[in-house]
Amino acid sequence: MRARPDSIRHSVFWNEAEQAQSPRFDLLEREFEPTLYRGFPVQVLSVVGYPDGFYQIKSLFGGNNPKGRSPIVFCIANVYARPDSGAGLGGQWRLYNALPINRARFWNSQQLGHVTFYYPPYHIFNKQKARQLNGFIDGLCKQFTVPTKPVDYYMADTPDELRQLRGIDYEATGSGLLKPTGRAIDNQVFCSGLDEFYPHELVHVYLDSSYPNQHPWVSEGVATYLGGSRGQSLDWHLARVATHLRAHPDIDLTNLLSLVSLDEFTDYRYALGGLLARAVFAKGGTSLLKQFMQSGRSDKAYYAALEQFLGLKRAELNERLREMLAGY
Repeated sequence: MRARPDSIRHSVFWNEAEQAQSPRFDLLEREFEPTLYRGFPVQVLSVVGYPDGFYQIKSLFGGNNPKGRSPIVFCIANVYARPDSGAGLGGQWRLYNALPINRARFWNSQQLGHVTFYYPPYHIFNKQKARQLNGFIDGLCKQFTVPTKPVDYYMADTPDELRQLRGIDYEATGSGLLKPTGRAIDNQVFCSGLDEFYPHELVHVYLDSSYPNQHPWVSEGVATYLGGSRGQSLDWHLARVATHLRAHPDIDLTNLLSLVSLDEFTDYRYALGGLLARAVFAKGGTSLLKQFMQSGRSDKAYYAALEQFLGLKRAELNERLREMLAGY
């Protein structure tokens, strides 16, 4: 844990197979922004051996509270280790991600089309919705002229189950209302409280790498326009935003990008970003939407794109956006 596992360089402490799959081979490092390994002291809590030869290493990331209160516990996480027996390796111990080991031990899986679905034993696999997701992928890739690729799709009832699958027993950011969640990491999708058909994250998986020069409001807006958010449609979220804005005329939409979340279920970036992405598509179809998705990552570029593609000047956003929401 102290051997710079957050480094993307080759590590003599990590197994070769996982390093060959990705330069960011340590999945725990990718769980937190900017990184799990941000200088917290690490304490190994336990090492437990299993019959298959793997040893589970449970570690606490945290430290003393400078204000003298209870210690800060940022995360309790697990990796696995076992000695390699390959030629020339001399039985040296190597680290392994918890995710592939835990899913093989505890979860079920089915592969259908482009997607391998992973789910807990209590879940009854819905093949119809799995086919629906594959149909969405085919249509999306055809619409945006991007290649299909295999995806690992993990689903469970709660976020805790997904965290435990990935090797996390506890994280400080895990509080709040229980609600549907989704997350995409490379070609992996993690969904809680949803089912086999949650297309929002698939938009990120297939489009984000082809459109790296898009503002976060464009990325999330397009994903919400095409695939909803938290299991609900774009219109569902827009109705909530419209109701809130009518009750709060003091909210100034000329500072659009300063708005964060309406609540734990609806985010302005997703809802209003989706409204604007849909407006671009309505004006010029996929061709114009593609241009919008390449208009720049800075806030200045986003405001300029709204004026370029929709004729929405920043000074007019408060009035014009409220007009666009009038029907909700």
